[in-house]
Amino acid sequence: MIYLLNVNKLWDNETMSSNDVIYPENCSPLTANLSSNDLVKRLKVLSNALGKLTQEEAAETDYRKLAMFLKSLELMNHKSKEVKVFLACCFVELFRLYVPAGPFEDSSDVFAVQSFLLDELKAIATAKNHLFGHYYYILETISNIKVFNILIDLPNASEMALKLFKALFFIARIKEDEKIVNLSTEIIDSLLQEMDYLPEECVDFLMEHLVEPLKSEEVNAYKFAKKILIKSENYIKASLSTALGSALLEEECAYHFIWKHCCSVIVELYRVNPVFVMNIVPMLEIKFKSVEESERLNGIRFYEKLATDSDFNVINDHPLLWKQFVGRFSDISANVRLGCAKVIGEILSIHPELTDELTEVLVMRSRDTEESVRLEILNIILKLIKSHTKNLNNELLNSVGARTLDKKVFYMCTLHTLQFKVRKEALRCLGALNHKIVSCKLEDVTENLDTTSICSKLLHTYYSTNFDDRILCEKLLYTSIVPFKLPCEQKMNILLNVYATIDEPAVKCFNEIIKQQDSTRLLMRSIINLDKGDDDSSRFNKVLVKIKQLAETFTNSLKVTEHLKQFFSCLQKDKRMLNLVESLIDMKYKTNEVEPVVKEIMSRLAKERKDILSVARLLLERASPVLLDADALDVLFELVENVVLGTQSLQGISEDHYRSRSLDLLLLLSCAFSQVFSTETSLQILIGFLKEQSEATVVEIALQIIANVAANFRTYPRLQGLLISILKKLIEKGPMKQAKHAVKCFHKLCGDDNRSSFAAMFHGLKVRALEQETGLATILTSLGCIATCCPNIFYDDVKCVIDHLRNALFTSTGESFDDSLQTKIAFVQLIVRWLVSSTSADCAEVQNCIQFLMSLVTMTNETRNELNLKKDVASAMKVAAGCGMLKLLQLKIFRQLLTVQQYREIAFLTFDSSDVVREKFLTKLQKYVKDLKLSIKFMAFYPLINLVSSGNKKVLDKQKKMLQQSLLFNIHRRRQFVRCNPAVQADRAILLEYLPEYYICYVIYLLSYWPGFRKHDDIKALTTLRKCLWFAIEPLTVKKEGDEFNYDFLFYLLIDLKHTKLQNELENTQQNEKFWALCDLALLVLNVSPHDILKKGTSARQRNVLPTRFFNVSFKMAPNISSYLPVEMQLGEKHEKHKVRQVAGLSASTSILRNQSKELSKRDTSRGLDLEDSSLDESKLLVEQMTTANGPASPTVEIVRKRGRPRKYAVNTGESGVATPVANFAGSLPIDSNKNGVDDAGEHRKRKEQPDSSSGGGCLALDQDGSNSKNASEAEAEGLSSDVGETPPRKRGRPRKYHIPQTNGSSASESSTPKLDCEQQQQQQQQSDSAIGMPSRKRSAEVEETTTPETTKRKRGRPRRQTFDPKLPTPATPLVITRRSARINRRRMTQ
Repeated sequence: MIYLLNVNKLWDNETMSSNDVIYPENCSPLTANLSSNDLVKRLKVLSNALGKLTQEEAAETDYRKLAMFLKSLELMNHKSKEVKVFLACCFVELFRLYVPAGPFEDSSDVFAVQSFLLDELKAIATAKNHLFGHYYYILETISNIKVFNILIDLPNASEMALKLFKALFFIARIKEDEKIVNLSTEIIDSLLQEMDYLPEECVDFLMEHLVEPLKSEEVNAYKFAKKILIKSENYIKASLSTALGSALLEEECAYHFIWKHCCSVIVELYRVNPVFVMNIVPMLEIKFKSVEESERLNGIRFYEKLATDSDFNVINDHPLLWKQFVGRFSDISANVRLGCAKVIGEILSIHPELTDELTEVLVMRSRDTEESVRLEILNIILKLIKSHTKNLNNELLNSVGARTLDKKVFYMCTLHTLQFKVRKEALRCLGALNHKIVSCKLEDVTENLDTTSICSKLLHTYYSTNFDDRILCEKLLYTSIVPFKLPCEQKMNILLNVYATIDEPAVKCFNEIIKQQDSTRLLMRSIINLDKGDDDSSRFNKVLVKIKQLAETFTNSLKVTEHLKQFFSCLQKDKRMLNLVESLIDMKYKTNEVEPVVKEIMSRLAKERKDILSVARLLLERASPVLLDADALDVLFELVENVVLGTQSLQGISEDHYRSRSLDLLLLLSCAFSQVFSTETSLQILIGFLKEQSEATVVEIALQIIANVAANFRTYPRLQGLLISILKKLIEKGPMKQAKHAVKCFHKLCGDDNRSSFAAMFHGLKVRALEQETGLATILTSLGCIATCCPNIFYDDVKCVIDHLRNALFTSTGESFDDSLQTKIAFVQLIVRWLVSSTSADCAEVQNCIQFLMSLVTMTNETRNELNLKKDVASAMKVAAGCGMLKLLQLKIFRQLLTVQQYREIAFLTFDSSDVVREKFLTKLQKYVKDLKLSIKFMAFYPLINLVSSGNKKVLDKQKKMLQQSLLFNIHRRRQFVRCNPAVQADRAILLEYLPEYYICYVIYLLSYWPGFRKHDDIKALTTLRKCLWFAIEPLTVKKEGDEFNYDFLFYLLIDLKHTKLQNELENTQQNEKFWALCDLALLVLNVSPHDILKKGTSARQRNVLPTRFFNVSFKMAPNISSYLPVEMQLGEKHEKHKVRQVAGLSASTSILRNQSKELSKRDTSRGLDLEDSSLDESKLLVEQMTTANGPASPTVEIVRKRGRPRKYAVNTGESGVATPVANFAGSLPIDSNKNGVDDAGEHRKRKEQPDSSSGGGCLALDQDGSNSKNASEAEAEGLSSDVGETPPRKRGRPRKYHIPQTNGSSASESSTPKLDCEQQQQQQQQSDSAIGMPSRKRSAEVEETTTPETTKRKRGRPRRQTFDPKLPTPATPLVITRRSARINRRRMTQ
């Protein structure tokens, strides 16, 4: 460094010469012209001489001039190190002699000399020669005499202090000498003692060496800074507090480094000495309470670093600040709550003792309204599960379980799918925890955790309608619930225990997943087999149908269908890939070999088509048999055998439950993995289950398993022979159920030789049956099952047995009541099985048997007494006969033979007074309808459950709920079936068997024959029937996975029904009136539903084809425009505060049909169609027109309101000019507002109060006194329609202007008529009714026919009346709209 000396400034008045300078004794004078060696010698002598002097001697002789002279010689910039080091020694000695003021008076001289000394001190770090001692002497002397303390009074003290810090830190960083470090520390400590505050630059420099990255890069400097802080704690604490406070609370401050790294500095200072930050950390509370969100966020981030530092125990040291931080979890800002949530995971890992307190916060935030906060909480819990499971507790698990039902939806625009992020993360948390549990990694923790319901909660996700949730559930089954990579023994033990401990809904989900995967493999096998066949159009159609069925199990089925086509096309091109897929679905690989096979298939497919990889991966994952192989099956059978024998038990569940679930698991796997059940060990254990000492349930399930895998016994002749002998014994002398299953097993086991195998056995059973030996129930069951397995072989023999036993069984009294009941039931089942095996239904014997079964179905008390049957026995016989008829009606020949009366008699079992009869009959009915074995004609039985008037209320409510769910399922399944089967769409007769809307026809038909419905105007009966109709209509309106409700189709279907008569009841006016009344009631229920099911009418009028077996449509019938409902049900209850008027004085339902009269009279009389006939001459019905969501034409709304009262709307919905039932009847409907997409009643009311912007119609005001020149009844009879103009926008405060209707261009005054009083209106109404041939009823309504609108001012004080334009489509209008909302509606619609 070059030091610039202003000599002129120093010597303004006189020039100092070397002669004026006084030297110590024996010292030679110094000049600038001397050589380096001479300078070194003379300076060395001078420094030694000065070192021997004392302060008293220096006071006698003034050596200040010597100091000034040495500075003026410019030796500080000399090139010789020795010259500069001895010069520094001289300066140091002079400072010693004149302590504390120093030898220099001018501050610039002091600054220059101290800077020179600091530069010389730096050389001590690298000096290794003889000069090191001199450098050390300089440092020691400076430390002792505190040379740098005088810089406090310098104007540029901050700069010099920073230089001092840099020089000393440079020495400490390079020179690892404890003595040098101690001396440097003493220098700074002495300086800090004298200074009031440390300059900002020095504080920043000191803290910079205390934190990263210099903390790691310059370790010696870090130790030196730490030593300074420790030694000078009392002197530097104030400066640090000022610096940290400014950096913490101010947006910008002079401490730039500390401001940027405030948290790190505080943490390091805490590690050095907590005293430094004791008063600083509580200042964070100010940030926590700041109004600015950014400040609170900064405070949270700052606290995060403090709290997550292992050495900084801020939570215990500052409890008040901790409470403030916890309070931020309830911050109004979601970003602040999210920031707080991110800290919790780390805090729990460092401070596990805070688990209880933080658990409460986590549970609270897991229910946060912000999705990102809930998601972050679940991420934290997932980290805890993976790394710190000991911190978990039951409250956290319960909160995660609750989030599996999260409803927040994230829509993926690119994929057009709905993503449930929170729900997905919650499932992953539970899956990760369960994986640890089953992997035996939580042995010390599971005692405190309630983990029994984790598997059940995971499996419950399969009930979700979202495809991603179901796919995730399937993956979790094989990765977390039963990890497929575990060893066979451990995996099978987990599988058995999981299946035994999960609840019933979870068992259903587990079964459905296994069945779904088996169905996927079967469909893939069918498609591959079809692709191997000859190329023709039929094969292509069959392949397309199978691919559509396969695509229905995925999301975005249209896109998936194309991808599946490409996938199977690639299989045909790549034989290697085809062989791999075939081996995979045929279960030829072990479970540990499946994953490499799938990877190979995907790698080969990626070379062909990368765009279909996602669909192919989902398909292969679902079809891969990773759960079971031959080795695992043997292990599972050994475990189940131990459970059956009672040698193995599971804590917490009973032995019977454990045994039952274990056998059910084997039965399920035998259906989905029948190829795997081929090992000798498993088959041997199966036969062992058939021992005599085994329980009946064990034997029954074992027989069902054997029936599923019977073909595998042919590989082992010894086991096959042993099994046949056991089956014969069960067929002849076993219980009824065991005999039935034994016959099925025997049939599948013998294969093509069943005729010869059954012959000898059958004849022996026949002889025993004719002799009426004991155990007749088993004999009859075996005979019936054999007849079913071998149709037409034992037909006459079974007929002989039936004829012989019919009279004997139902006239004699058996000694054993149970045996008699079982025998009678077995006899009924024998008849049913014999009828199923028959090839023709025309013979008298078949018809007699059907009549016998129907006599049991309709058994009365008299018949029961004649047959000598007790009440319980009669109920059992009724159920057996009814279920038998349902089984027969699955066949077309018996459906054609069934009469409408028999159909009604079977349907009436639905509301039988006996709970047992209803339960058993409905169970069978639901099973057959669900499997598509019975048509929609039998779905019409479900609403009849509302006709039950006696019995156990709990049982009845359970049955109603079960039937309601079954209706929803079957309607959706049939719509889906129609969409996926082009062949069904092409055949109209089959199509109408599956369209669920048509079942309303059968519902109305059955309800019309209800014995409690005696007259068409019976209000009490109609109230009950209204519940049945809503029970039937409501499921049709529910949107589910692409289903849409077609209002038009159902509306016109009911209209067409009313223009028919009941078949075989053409002359029965009373019965037809009841039928038409139900049609009116159905229209009423359809149109006044509280749910938003009314759609805009855009579709064309459809001709509905009705079944001629039930409805006669061939006769010429006048328009049926009468209403057959009582007046009370048409108008509802009149309110005292406002009246409801009807258009033209006609009832609502009458007005519907009257406006349909023109259309019905123009079209030809539609001829009915029997749905079961194959001859179809009508035009083809498009499926799209029946399944798209379109509605009727715009509704007509007429409002009459008293001044100052809220408006009440009477909604009349139909085509243009078509009035439908009045909407004020909706309040009396017993409908649950929590269904059909409406969350609760409050939400429903809120939605109804919102105006529908999509509607084209508006509230149009008419003058109340305005009327037509024609009589109202005449106008209605002529079928005139009104034309009402729109209301122009009105400024606030001005009088309203309304459109006054006119007729044929007449003026308002000419067209208006005086207002009639109530009596005159009633008289005119009765006259108009009699004029058009209508029954006389009291009505309070007016009709105003208009053609030309005119705008006039409305007189103040007149009540307003508004009506919707019938030409404009308008949705269902709320029943009550306030004055303000009506005004807003008018403004919106005029805009």
